[in-house]
Amino acid sequence: AVTASGARASKPGPATQAVNYAIVGVGGDVQVNGGGTGNPSGDVTGAVYALGNFGANNGPHAVALPATVSGYTGSACTPSTANHVDVGGSSDTGNYTLGGVSGANLNTGVSAPTGLSGFAPTTTGPTYSLNSASAWDASGNWNPGTYSGWYPSGTSVKNVGLVHTKMNPGVYVIQNVTSGIALSNLANATATTQGTEDASGAVAIVLDSSDNGSSLSFSNVTLNGLDDLSGGTKSPADPQGTHNMVIYAAGFTGDTNFGGVNLSGIAYLPNSSSGSHGNSSWTLTGSVWLNSFTLNGGGNGTQLFQWVCGLGAISSSWGSWGLLR
Repeated sequence: AVTASGARASKPGPATQAVNYAIVGVGGDVQVNGGGTGNPSGDVTGAVYALGNFGANNGPHAVALPATVSGYTGSACTPSTANHVDVGGSSDTGNYTLGGVSGANLNTGVSAPTGLSGFAPTTTGPTYSLNSASAWDASGNWNPGTYSGWYPSGTSVKNVGLVHTKMNPGVYVIQNVTSGIALSNLANATATTQGTEDASGAVAIVLDSSDNGSSLSFSNVTLNGLDDLSGGTKSPADPQGTHNMVIYAAGFTGDTNFGGVNLSGIAYLPNSSSGSHGNSSWTLTGSVWLNSFTLNGGGNGTQLFQWVCGLGAISSSWGSWGLLR
């Protein structure tokens, strides 16, 4: 008897999803009406998507983009790629310059990007009730896990007398908070330069629909969710399980205020709208997804959307080499 069989090798490593945009407005405008225009490398160093319009309300406040997609350092990514602005309509009424040219490299009639909804980070930590002692380690650092009815913050939370600012690496799920989520003075327990990988200490914050009816705001928060910038090819891949997300809030519909924040990673809030005033200064390094975004008032602040070259979301599902029949 002769027996035959066939097999193919499965691909190792997790799936990755390219992000492609430094800022995305999946449901409306991305308006930056003043503020931030003094930055020599551009207000937005990567590509932009807006279902509605992108840019400022007048020429003097036009948002600046470099001619080529550039990283957080201002240097062009490799391979060099022409920068562009994509909008969902047939025109763009906003004001921006790309490589110094007003309204350059505009693509119209582009569908809103999708694909990140399946990349939610999950936590392996326990559930902490209000003021649970196990929510902090012996050094007073926050521990990852699920926070039910409360949330980590660097100021007094609820009736917590002590102030805790450092967050141990991992995923923090915030559930059942409907009275406002005010994150303040938080930072990774280990820190790296913004826009760089923090493989030993990255942090991701996850909100869901149980937080609806609330709003999300930041004050003096510096967090990095980047833990794998090699596309899942290193071992271990995605070591902190953040999937390169610093915020994941697919089901959250409350408003978000980024005033006074420095975030590195993917901030995925596709159903949240964000407003800000030009007096506040902040930096979002990586990719931020919102329903819509509006910055009003020139003010004295600087607001930057800085791209991370090659950024992608890392999937939680993967296997090692094996035979698939």
